Amino acid sequence: MTDQRKLLVTCSLVVAAVGLLIWVARPRHSPLGKQAVATVCVCTACGHESTQTLKSMPDECPSCHRPQLYPAVKCPYCGAANAAVGATGPQQRTPFLTCRSCGKQFPPRSR
Repeated sequence: MTDQRKLLVTCSLVVAAVGLLIWVARPRHSPLGKQAVATVCVCTACGHESTQTLKSMPDECPSCHRPQLYPAVKCPYCGAANAAVGATGPQQRTPFLTCRSCGKQFPPRSR
């Protein structure tokens, strides 16, 4: 092989490797990207808690297979996961969630 041909093959391999790295690093194809959007979820039908990526809203529960899986917010008082739906409050200005475990109310943005 000539030096010019070796250089051409080496450059082609480098371009292909960089392209493959970019394709793998994209969030749609990368397992790391899928873990980054995973969220705590809770089923309103059976109470099953999981950490996963939701495909739809509501999604199918992996435990009872009902379409009742919603994103969850942890209660600041007891740490129980509560579905982030059905928040109520005075004139809907300050929505509150009621914890399904301890019964206390808290704003949905509480961490």
